[in-house]
Amino acid sequence: MGIELIIALGALLLALAALAKSQSGSTALQAALKSQRRELEEMQDAMKSRLEALAQRLSHSEAPSPDLAGAPSQRRRTLESTVQVLELRAREHDALLCSLVSEDEARHLWNISRDASITYDSHPGVHDELRSLVRRGLVKKQGVFKIHELPTGFTLNKHFELSESGEMLLSLRKHLEESDTVAVATSIPPRAAAS
Repeated sequence: MGIELIIALGALLLALAALAKSQSGSTALQAALKSQRRELEEMQDAMKSRLEALAQRLSHSEAPSPDLAGAPSQRRRTLESTVQVLELRAREHDALLCSLVSEDEARHLWNISRDASITYDSHPGVHDELRSLVRRGLVKKQGVFKIHELPTGFTLNKHFELSESGEMLLSLRKHLEESDTVAVATSIPPRAAAS
């Protein structure tokens, strides 16, 4: 499952890149990206479940007997290497998910993380982006409301908060601070205050 999954994901990403070049901005591309996001989220959830199960199995396994304290058993080494492989795959899936977050969605995450009162104009594009962030668990709604019913000028931090996954994704996107040259003032994360 390991190498085949990586090869399949690589082929899938290459296919997406080719599709993006041939149908830039089309609805077919957006639908394909949404489908890939969903698939990656499902794979990430499956990997997290496997990691948790293996961690639980490791915690319940018997400690090596005193005479074997210097040399772990074959079973323990196998489990440890499996956990390491799964952790690596989980990080790869996180990175793939990170690459599928649009610049606008990343900007919403940064705005929420700044904990500033930022007023947004309510329109379908913003609604779709916020729904996508909530659905993927990167942002949590504060209270019960429907996103499309937000007032015309709403304060982002009054309605949404960053989840742990959102914070992790922001840290994964730090590379944008150096590589983003299009609209530097509006697309990079805010600079940390000097201490």
